[in-house]
Amino acid sequence: MSESDEMSLTRRAALGTVAAAAAGFALFGPRPLRDPRDGRTLVTYWEKWTGYEADAMRATVRAFNESQDRIRVRFLTVDRLDQKAKIAIAAHDPPDVLGVWTHNLAEYSESGSAEPLDDLIDTYGLGDSAYLPAFRDFVNYRGRRMAALASVSSCLLYYNRQAFAEAGLDPDRPPRTFDELAEFARKLTVESPDGELERIGMHPLEPPWWPWSWAHYGGESVWSGPADRSGGRPRIADDAVVGVYDRLYRLLIEPHGADRLNRFLQGNGPYNSTDNGFLSGRVAMVMQGAFLANVIDRHAPNLDYGAAAMPVDEYTPDRPRGAIEADLLMIPKGCRSPEAAMEFVAFTQRRGPMESLALAHRKFSPLTEVSTAFAEEHPNPFIDDHRAVASGPGAFHIPLSPIWTEYRAELNVAVNRVMSGRSTARDAFALAQSRTELRVEHLERKRRVRASRGGIG
Repeated sequence: MSESDEMSLTRRAALGTVAAAAAGFALFGPRPLRDPRDGRTLVTYWEKWTGYEADAMRATVRAFNESQDRIRVRFLTVDRLDQKAKIAIAAHDPPDVLGVWTHNLAEYSESGSAEPLDDLIDTYGLGDSAYLPAFRDFVNYRGRRMAALASVSSCLLYYNRQAFAEAGLDPDRPPRTFDELAEFARKLTVESPDGELERIGMHPLEPPWWPWSWAHYGGESVWSGPADRSGGRPRIADDAVVGVYDRLYRLLIEPHGADRLNRFLQGNGPYNSTDNGFLSGRVAMVMQGAFLANVIDRHAPNLDYGAAAMPVDEYTPDRPRGAIEADLLMIPKGCRSPEAAMEFVAFTQRRGPMESLALAHRKFSPLTEVSTAFAEEHPNPFIDDHRAVASGPGAFHIPLSPIWTEYRAELNVAVNRVMSGRSTARDAFALAQSRTELRVEHLERKRRVRASRGGIG
C-alpha cells in the first residue's frame, strides 16, 4: 500500500462522519478498528508536527509497528490540532493518541477530555523517577498520570560569534546579566547612514514566543503559587514583575527607539527560513530552544554561533535559569482503542525510541538514564548546555493551569504594548491582571459546582 493510500485510510479512520459516529456511539459505544489486511488493531495518532519533526515521529511509529504484529499505528499530521481535537472529543469520535503542547495538560485533564495513564506506572514501570525532575510536572495533574513526554527543550541565549568579534566582544564570553545584555546589545547594533537599523543586538520579543519568561530571568514570576499545581493566581501586575519589564524596556528598547525597532523587526522573515532574523545576521542574540540547531543546519550551516545560559538580573554561576517546555502524548477520553494506544505510548518512553526522536529533533532526552552513544553522536553542539539548564534548580515552566491559554493571550498583548512603546508596563499589566482574574474566578466556581455534585473539585 502506498503512503498516500495509508494517509487516506488514516484520515477516514481519524475523521469519520461526525453525525453517524455520534448516533452509533450513543447506542453501542466506540469499537476498535481493525486493519482489513491482517486484523491488527488500528490506533490513530494525530500530531501537530510537520516537516522534519513529523518525519522523526513517523520513524518512531514505523519502529513500533515493526516491533510486534498486534497493533498498527497510523500517523497523521493535523493542522489546527488543538481546535479539531476538542471538536472530535466532544463529538465522541477522537483519535486514540494526541500529540499536544504543555498547556494542554491542564486543559484536557480538567475538562475530563483525557484518559489517565496510570498503567504507564503500574504495568510498564514508568514512574516519576524515569524522568528528569523538572519534567515530572508535565506528566502528572492533580495526583494522576495524565500524559507522557514526546519531546522536550530548554531555552538558551544563542549568539552570533562573528558579530561579537566585529563589535570587539569576546565570542567565548556571552553576557550574563541584564546590564551586560544591554551593553552587548548596544555594541552589536549597526546603523545605516540614514539612521535606520541594519543589525540589532537583541529584542525581548524576537522571537515572540516566551514573553512571560522574562519575569523569571528578572527573579520574579507571572504566577503566584507553585507552577506545578492547578491552583495559584496571576501576578503580572505586582510591582516586582512590572519592575522587570520596565527595566527591560529601559535597557533594550529605549536606547534604540521603539519605533525604529518596530520597523526593523518587520523586515525579519519566517522562523524556518534563511530570512530568520538570527540566521540572516540581522539579530545578533536570541532566546531559543534546542530545536534551533535543526533550522541552522538546514538554512545556515556555515553560521558561526554560540549558546549559553540566558542572562539574568542577578547572576549566580551554579544556577543557570531557563524556560523548559515539552510536547506531550495524551490518550483522549472516548477513543476506540485505549489499551493499544497505551502500549504505543509506553513504547515511545523507552530509551531507544526516545533518544532516536531527540536526535532527529536536535533535543536532549528527558529520561534520567541516557546512553553513552546518544551524547557522543548528538549533532547539537550545545545539547549538554540545554540539558544542564533543564536538570538544575533554575529550570522553570508555565503554570500548569487550565486558564493558561487565556492568560498567555493577555500577557502577549500586554508585553507587546510595552515593548512597542504604546503603553507603560503598569497600565498594560493591570488590564491583563484584571481580565485574567475573572477567568480564575470562573474556574473556581466550576470546581465548586463539580465538587457539590460529587466530582473532583
